[in-house]
Amino acid sequence: MLRDLDEEKNIQWSEFYKFDQILKLDHWVVDKADKNEWRTTLEGRNGDLAKRDGCLLQQSENNPLKNDYCGLYMLRADNDNIGDDSGYCDYIGMSSAITPGPYQRGIYGRLADHVLKIQFLPPRVRIGKCFQKIMQGHSIEHYRSVFSKKEFSDYEELREFFKKDDKYQYSSTKKFKEFFEANKELLKTYKDVKEFLYEKVKIRFLNIPYDSDLHKTLMEKKISSKNNEAKLKDENTWSMALNSDEIKELKRIKNTRKIYDIIIKEAEDHAIKTYGKYYYDDEKRKPFLNYQKTKSGAKKEWMIRGFLEELKK
Repeated sequence: MLRDLDEEKNIQWSEFYKFDQILKLDHWVVDKADKNEWRTTLEGRNGDLAKRDGCLLQQSENNPLKNDYCGLYMLRADNDNIGDDSGYCDYIGMSSAITPGPYQRGIYGRLADHVLKIQFLPPRVRIGKCFQKIMQGHSIEHYRSVFSKKEFSDYEELREFFKKDDKYQYSSTKKFKEFFEANKELLKTYKDVKEFLYEKVKIRFLNIPYDSDLHKTLMEKKISSKNNEAKLKDENTWSMALNSDEIKELKRIKNTRKIYDIIIKEAEDHAIKTYGKYYYDDEKRKPFLNYQKTKSGAKKEWMIRGFLEELKK
């Protein structure tokens, strides 16, 4: 499939969709979240911290974004609190995460990361680290006990709790932090945040197809098994778990994944530069929320097919 991308006419950027056509936002605290040992009370709700920090893919046949889609995506927020020549707070990103875990997979997995940045909340998986910074020298069980007894009135009180010396003890990128600070008054409660996302944020994407054999393979599962000493990152140990034909095939698959990663990164660079030239007449300028470096790589027609048409509306 990778060598056929130039001929694949169905590859093109989608239109902009409203946030809730693609994603839904649950409360940060829910009842019976999966694989989670952190509990607290937030806005009168006592429960577990939500899976994927509350940002989930809409489970609807009408959702244009499927869980397996990888490629590029664009977040757009209409915003009067930040002045940018484009008139928007935009972000263009990429994902080549062909992973077994559905909540980290593909474009959706990266969108969930950035939705959390918009809210400026600590990731569920980093709560323990945050506690170690604000309350040093205790066990993880102690931190969980303290957290379970807290009663936060709203999201802003939760954010303030994880401050030390007037600094938040969890990180975000500079531009997303600036975006949050400009909109802080609109993001105090779950109701505020949900209303903000559903009314002000739009999403579009470019699905870049890949062969199904790029998913995690049985060969990789064999290597990762506790029954042997083979290590996935050390090809010299694979013979402990695989025969010669399997080793050859796994090397081919991993090499194809690397090529796929390169293609998606080149597509991201091309889209960002095209955006800069369109809005700023300078391909070196990035969308307001972007920060990653760009390089001069391949500039294929399919990488920006349909991209500018939607910007002109």
